[in-house]
Amino acid sequence: FESDKTRQREAEMEKKRRAGGLGGGVVPREQRMSARKSALRDDQDAWEENRLLSSGAAVRGDVDLNVTTEDDTRVTLLVHQVKPPFLDGRASFSTIREAVPTVRDATSDFAKMAREGSVTLRMLREKKDKNAMRQKFWELGGTK
Repeated sequence: FESDKTRQREAEMEKKRRAGGLGGGVVPREQRMSARKSALRDDQDAWEENRLLSSGAAVRGDVDLNVTTEDDTRVTLLVHQVKPPFLDGRASFSTIREAVPTVRDATSDFAKMAREGSVTLRMLREKKDKNAMRQKFWELGGTK
């Protein structure tokens, strides 16, 4: 199937590809790349070069003095007001002026236990305090 016409056409297409486009200003899909992909590729290339140089498999012939690092592109932002306006007390965004009670039913079992404490917890605290006092007594016993 190869003829002079197909060879000529393939040569024209190859020439257009090398010139930077397929005609009409269209960039080939392989050459199009988003900024994120480009940054990832640059980062990957830098990492690979670093690994090759540190292993001794490659030697750097020329030094690039125009290096852009991550620190060059970062911006330091100074913030003077660290408290948001709804917390600093100047403006009230609430329609409720008094404090809202957290316990709806003050006579419920949970509310009573929270106020008084449980019997088991009280016994454990008393036992702990007794042991602490007993330990202090024996520590102070021989100091007369």
